[in-house]
Amino acid sequence: MGMLEKIEGEGGISLLPPRIALGSSMIYHGTQKLTPKGLEHAGNMFEQLGLKPAKPLAMATGLTELIAGALSILGIGTRLAALGVLVTQAVAVSKVHLPKGFSMAKSGFEFNSALMAIAAGLLLSGPGDVSLKGVLHGKHLSGKHLRKHLRPTMGHRLLAVFQ
Repeated sequence: MGMLEKIEGEGGISLLPPRIALGSSMIYHGTQKLTPKGLEHAGNMFEQLGLKPAKPLAMATGLTELIAGALSILGIGTRLAALGVLVTQAVAVSKVHLPKGFSMAKSGFEFNSALMAIAAGLLLSGPGDVSLKGVLHGKHLSGKHLRKHLRPTMGHRLLAVFQ
């Protein structure tokens, strides 16, 4: 396998964007729940949904989302993180969003399904080699190699327009 295939193909850099998208969203929502005001709000909402003990569950959800997000971005413990996302989003869909339909404009489950799809993909694939796991297992590529192989030529740029 050539260096470029390693970077772009299976287990390469292609898993980084979904990890960052999923991770940033989960960190955002997790930290919102962990502020004093956010924990109070989430606790009240959990109580109304019949999830008890509401405040500890809200805190556990916030921590799960925050940790899963960080692990996803870093690319370590990615399958465990993905499982955390799948569980929190499945509860969110079943308790809040499903009755509202698919459309995100109506607070439906559209966004949750996107998060769950990314998480399911990472659960199946793991983080890829461009990750902390890849570094720890000696599969990472140095910055010098990445710059060398990701620098597109004019021909590559022209071809990319037509793909």
